[in-house]
Amino acid sequence: MKFRTILFSVSISLLYSCDTANTLDDPSENYFFKYYGSDGDQEGIDVVAGLDGYIYLLGNTNAPNSTVGKQLYLVKTEADGVLIWEKTIGGKFDEEAKDLELSNNQLVILANSKKGSEESDILLMTFSLDGNKIDSVLVGLKTISGAEADDIGSSISQTSDGFIVSGSTTSVASKGTSGSILPEDKMDVLHLRFSNNLTIFDEASWTRTSGTIGTDGASKVYQVNPSLFYVFGYTNINEGTGPSISNFNFWVYQLGSTGVTSGSQMYPGALTNDVLTSVVTPPVGSTDGFLLVGTAEDGTGNFDIYV
Repeated sequence: MKFRTILFSVSISLLYSCDTANTLDDPSENYFFKYYGSDGDQEGIDVVAGLDGYIYLLGNTNAPNSTVGKQLYLVKTEADGVLIWEKTIGGKFDEEAKDLELSNNQLVILANSKKGSEESDILLMTFSLDGNKIDSVLVGLKTISGAEADDIGSSISQTSDGFIVSGSTTSVASKGTSGSILPEDKMDVLHLRFSNNLTIFDEASWTRTSGTIGTDGASKVYQVNPSLFYVFGYTNINEGTGPSISNFNFWVYQLGSTGVTSGSQMYPGALTNDVLTSVVTPPVGSTDGFLLVGTAEDGTGNFDIYV
């Protein structure tokens, strides 16, 4: 009864203040709760809102007794959450939604198409705002031995002429192998560049991967100008003079106009492993910096938020 008494007291104080029933806003006009999806499991991944007030949601759906596995789930709603349309997208493999962007009056979807436990390709798709598919591309790289690499996308970034997909890949340069003097190069940063029509830049005009003799990944690439890009990621390479594996740290470096790396800075935290998961970029035209967010793990397996 204690909660009910407090609630009643607040209501009375409102009634006897300057506001009346005619001047108080209806709470239902300030927020809403909605659930989307059909039978099975649904998972929300990303959301964008257009200037026209419409809301677009991206997630995953996994129907019971499905023979195709996890599929992409795309939803459009009114500003008050009323469903306009919903679509399930996918093929014969598990599709894992990762990022949704609204660009040039179209929706851009990034997903990972998982062929197996250690083989994933990058799936990039565009849709009109009424839910019609415009285009799609599936990209998979090769390892040094010529096998299919495990390519994992993390985010999409808009550029002046298209998009960049950030992530990680087992398509690594030969910087060290198991049993050699150098540490084993397990995973490098992935930065695939596409034009607005989803044509991928060839390797002669844009370097698709970069990394150290360790395990590296990228969460976001931000274009500063036509000839300068910032890569925000993480690596477990020791920043000292010797090539050795250390703990994971936040890692920021530059790409030139053709994707060639230059400059590098690590931001180690106080705990054991720091893995960057998200980057908030400044508004267009702003001189503000970047907000880097991730997880920090100590030696006993406990995690904190690292900013």
